[in-house]
This record gives sequence, structure tokens and C-alpha cells, in this order.
Amino acid sequence: MKHIEDQIQAMVMQWARMASFNGGKVSDYLHHSPNGGKRNLREAVRLKSQGVMSGYPDLHLFVARHGFHGMFIEMKSPTGTTSANQKEVMKRLSEQGYKCVVCKSFESAQQEIKEYLEI
Repeated sequence: MKHIEDQIQAMVMQWARMASFNGGKVSDYLHHSPNGGKRNLREAVRLKSQGVMSGYPDLHLFVARHGFHGMFIEMKSPTGTTSANQKEVMKRLSEQGYKCVVCKSFESAQQEIKEYLEI
């Protein structure tokens, strides 16, 4: 199902590259940290030493709005579920003033972003 999540996230980014916001595009404010995926041991150790964090959400919209410092989006397939680790990271982010959402479709991610940015 990871492949479906990747496709949905790519669709979100494709839309974000076309959607206008603040004199630019939504994608100018939307970032993906490649924390997931299978890697060889050497690469995994190197990335962990540089700050890769297990459970970190897929997308970060770094725009302050509605009393939040920004929004994090965890992308899932329509049948996907968040792990205990992902829930814990999102809890910590929420406690620090970030909006955290789980989206299981392109449409839900697009709607969350549009509502958050008021576009």
C-alpha cells in the first residue's frame, strides 16, 4: 500500500505546484522529508545521525494560520493506518502548536490545505 500513498502524495504535490498562494505557489511552502523507505544499514545510520526521525509526518506546510505554527500531513492509503510511533510524533507536534492531520486521499489532503490556507 506504500506505493498508493506515494502516488497520492505525488498528486498533492502536483496540485500544490499549480495552486496559487501568497504571490507564489502552495508548493513554495510545502515540504516532504524523506524519512521513510527501505535503505541499507550504512545509509540508515548516516541519515539517523543527521536527524531523520521515525514517525515524522510526510508533509509539512510551513505557514502559520489559525493559531497554529504550521500544519503536518500524514498521508495514508485509503485502508492505511497510522503506527503508534506516528501517533506519538503527531501528538508531540500538536502539543507544540502544529495542526496535524491524516489524509487518505488526494481530495482530503487538498481540502485540508485549502481550508488551512483559506484558498
